[in-house]
Amino acid sequence: MTNKRYGLGQRLGEFNVDKWTLYQVAQYCDQLVPDGFGGKEPRFTCNAWLVEQRKAYDVINDICSIFRAMPVWNGREFTVVMDRPADPVWTYTNANVVNGEFSYQYSALKARHNEIHVEYIDASDSYEKKVEVVSDDALIRRYGLNIKKVTAFGCTSRGQAHRTGKWILETERLETKTVTFSVGAEGLMHIPGDVIRVADSDYAATNIGGRVLAIDGRKAILDREIEINGKSYLTYINAEDIRILGVAEGNQAVLETMPEDLVPYTVWSLTTQQINVQLFKCLTISEEEKGKYTIVALQHEPQKEAIVDNGAVFEPRETTLATSGLRKVDNLQVQANGDGIELSFDAIVQNSAMVTYQIKLYRDGNFYKLYDNLTSPKITFVDLPDGEYIAEVRAQNAQGQLSDPVTKTFTVRLAVSELVTVPKMFAIELNWRNPIFSNPKTAIEIWVSSDNQFANARKLVSLAYPTNSYTYSGLSLNDRFWFWVRMVDGDNAGRFTDAVEGQPSQDATALTDYLHGQITKSELGQSLIDSLQADIDTAVDAETQARLAALKAEVTNRTKAIQSESTKLTAKIQAEANARGTAISQLQNIDAQQAQKMTALTAKAEQALSGLEAERIARASGDEAEARERRNLTSRVASAESGLSNLQRTVSTQAQSLSEVSQNLNARFDSLQIGGRNYILSSKSSITSGNVDNGRRYFELSKALPVDVSTLTISVYVNVVGNRNTTYANNNRAGVGVKIEFIDDSVSWFEVWTSKSDIKGRISRTATYNKRIKNIGSVFMLNFLDAQTSIVSDPKVELGTVATDWTPAPEDLEGAVEAVSAKVDSTRETLTRANQALGQRIDTVNASVNDAKAQISTVSRAVATTDGKLSATHTIKTQTIAGGRKAIAGIVLGASGDNRTAESSVIVMADKFGVVKNANDGNVVPMLSVVNNRVAVNGDLIADGTILGKHIRANQTLTSPNINGGRLNIGNGNFIVDSNGNVTAKKGTFSGNLNGATGTFKGDISAASGTFRGKIYAENIIDDTAQAFTLQHGKPLTIPAFGKKRVILIPACFCELRVGMASGSSAATIQASATVTIRSSAGGSVSGSGSAKGSGESGSVFVSGFFVVNANTTTIINYTSYVSGSGSISCPDIPIIAIC
Repeated sequence: MTNKRYGLGQRLGEFNVDKWTLYQVAQYCDQLVPDGFGGKEPRFTCNAWLVEQRKAYDVINDICSIFRAMPVWNGREFTVVMDRPADPVWTYTNANVVNGEFSYQYSALKARHNEIHVEYIDASDSYEKKVEVVSDDALIRRYGLNIKKVTAFGCTSRGQAHRTGKWILETERLETKTVTFSVGAEGLMHIPGDVIRVADSDYAATNIGGRVLAIDGRKAILDREIEINGKSYLTYINAEDIRILGVAEGNQAVLETMPEDLVPYTVWSLTTQQINVQLFKCLTISEEEKGKYTIVALQHEPQKEAIVDNGAVFEPRETTLATSGLRKVDNLQVQANGDGIELSFDAIVQNSAMVTYQIKLYRDGNFYKLYDNLTSPKITFVDLPDGEYIAEVRAQNAQGQLSDPVTKTFTVRLAVSELVTVPKMFAIELNWRNPIFSNPKTAIEIWVSSDNQFANARKLVSLAYPTNSYTYSGLSLNDRFWFWVRMVDGDNAGRFTDAVEGQPSQDATALTDYLHGQITKSELGQSLIDSLQADIDTAVDAETQARLAALKAEVTNRTKAIQSESTKLTAKIQAEANARGTAISQLQNIDAQQAQKMTALTAKAEQALSGLEAERIARASGDEAEARERRNLTSRVASAESGLSNLQRTVSTQAQSLSEVSQNLNARFDSLQIGGRNYILSSKSSITSGNVDNGRRYFELSKALPVDVSTLTISVYVNVVGNRNTTYANNNRAGVGVKIEFIDDSVSWFEVWTSKSDIKGRISRTATYNKRIKNIGSVFMLNFLDAQTSIVSDPKVELGTVATDWTPAPEDLEGAVEAVSAKVDSTRETLTRANQALGQRIDTVNASVNDAKAQISTVSRAVATTDGKLSATHTIKTQTIAGGRKAIAGIVLGASGDNRTAESSVIVMADKFGVVKNANDGNVVPMLSVVNNRVAVNGDLIADGTILGKHIRANQTLTSPNINGGRLNIGNGNFIVDSNGNVTAKKGTFSGNLNGATGTFKGDISAASGTFRGKIYAENIIDDTAQAFTLQHGKPLTIPAFGKKRVILIPACFCELRVGMASGSSAATIQASATVTIRSSAGGSVSGSGSAKGSGESGSVFVSGFFVVNANTTTIINYTSYVSGSGSISCPDIPIIAIC
């Protein structure tokens, strides 16, 4: 600037340059900032060669652009104005501008670029030209790509180039408006480039500026009322901000300290925790007329420097209550609930004012429905049809201003996918995947067929959503089925899945393991193992010796025991008779041939009766001697009874000797009725105050209730907390009642109620009538209480005078036990006659419940005759009968012989058969099983022999040197070879060469690599090459999701812009401009602009570009245009390409 040879020294001189400002500029440029690579570098450097002669102002302007400044002549000297934070030098309010008016203008949308390309010289790469790209992805997604290209003068650092682009980007994003106003002489209080305050109460929607009327100590009386919140400050010219402690009478501000230099009619401004004054940088000051100046100023954001140099993030300062706190919603969540699909997001609070929400719902790229003025940050969509949905959510304030939109995508599909079958033992398990979002009231249908023909299929089962598995059980080994699954929603039904084949497991190892488990896990299997592991002979000998010793001891002690027992029982019975009212009778009869003693003991209480009877008899005659002891024990409660009898008898005659032991145990539980039964049907019910039929619910009575009763009791459970009105009234009570009709046609209401403030438990009432009841009418339960908690439940009508706890009516029970009985019989018999010896033992165990019965019988019999014939049999049989189905398992061992022949046999009846190796090895080896009349054999080796049969099923390996046959069928038609050499295969993999003279391929062909030497014709080539679509102007195009990431290419396209017709002077000035935008819902867009001027003239708008679509993402592309001015635009169809 001062060099006289190369600069402006001869024109400006040394005293016409503001060297002190330039010194501050130098300091600002030398400050170190992050270079973007972890280090530091000076904020601005200049490395440039001036190789040609240029205008002095252009060169100076380029140099000033390096440090974000512009050169100005202030009337006395040359100086620069920098775009950097500075203190405000003056304040303007509605009180010190002409008419109190401020006028605002905003930058055009096309002037707000969202991607900056900065060209610079890279010193680290041989001073090659480079381009640094700085972009705002959020703005690109919202408005489309808008590029600005600049050249950074004298820049050789990538970090400095990035900061240059960032400064342009943030300037156009943050500083979007200018203000224009007129003032008097105050317009000379600052110069262009100074920062000023603008306290516009109209813009702020509250009073934030004016004049001071008077000062009273620390109290400033203002010209208008103010409102403060949080930390608030009063600012006036030539002073620091003073905190306001409070406001009196609306316009009297009480200050924290005594104000200095504050005089009446001084301009003041207000800053609160909620709102700030606006800051502007003065651009021009022009004198319109004498003493009146017009000021134009640009919005100033001091935080911009920290954002550009240090990457700081700031919340925008609020300068008006009209938009304060109106930010976009966040945390959008979509999930399925019990009613439909719920969309929720975080609520927004705006200065304690009401904020509503607007939701636009798009289906398959088209507008579907608008939900406006929503007060809750949650909405449930019900009964949405199938489709791809986009929900666009905006917040809206009281002035109708909308926030930026936030979108959320979700899918509604009545479609089931990924149906698979899993072989199980005698069953098939089905698994499938439900859609992520669907109406929870839908159902899943499973259809099945024995062949792959849906026309023959039948519906197997309907399952509630979201069930995703099902087991089809009870199948045989050779069953094979095909399955289809779909979702249904009322009259709507989704498509069926493709048929999936399934069959039970054919794994022999799994089958034998299953059978092994079936045997060993049961009580029967375990008891068999235990018995087989014991030493049978030793056990028999030990049992025999123990029995003999017991019998000898019994014979020796019998007489003493009988006498002693009689004495003890007599004393006990007498004592019991005195205390309980017990009757005892004894009978003793002794004569030469018989001695008998009988003792009977009975006890009775109400319907309970028990008795003990003991009888001992010893008798001797001329040819016979007999000893017999009988004990009977009975017990009864109403119709339930049990009995135990034991008979031991020994008889000796001249022709035979007999020893017999008979034991019987009986227990019955028949027709048992318990008092206090409930005669109300479906009484497990409750009423919360006012929730059913205005607080009333009716019930039906059991038909088993007799009408000739005289005493009736009703009761109900109540739980009341905080009843607000304890005065009894028809509309303020809770309880239960019945309507009784008598034989004389009179009617009585029998009721029990409560109106207490707090009560918890059952309330009851009993009534006795002296006339016959013809009918018991309606039974109802009421709850009309106005309480914090009020529940009435479990009503009961019963016979008798005492209320019992609630029980359901017997009719409500799904199953009732009518008769249960169990019986054990054991008979041992030894008989010796003159020509035969017989030993026999029969043990029988019975148990029954209604028609279900279980029985175990064991019969052992040995016979020897005098003619030499011998036979021995042992039979074990178990049997169950339930539901009309019988299961029997048994084994019979027999041996017979005489002087000529001898034979033995073992007969087994069972579905499953297993063996144990020896007494030391308890592992059960399943040998065979019978399932649905088919025998499955588990064998390790067939040493030699022939297998004859219709079918041979091998689930592992079938090995043979030669297999001869006329036809080979694998996989039920999947692979067939006939005797003529024809091969039919649904799928195949060939690792070698495949040679064929001619042929036709149908369906999909997949190959890793290969060479086609002929021509390839295809309507559409998909996957690793490209897929073509046609994009039409004004019509959305949906590109289906694809399994790989793709690039959508928009080839060069020219839209024709035509200006409207005009005449006269307007023909030359009429003009039109247009913008064409192609935007993807997955993110990204391309656009182009153009203009034309003159009546009937035409121009063009060029569009070309690309954007990326992630894998498995459905994309909706919109091709739109906007025309301003007078004209129209015509856009052709565009063939776009999706490339992997």
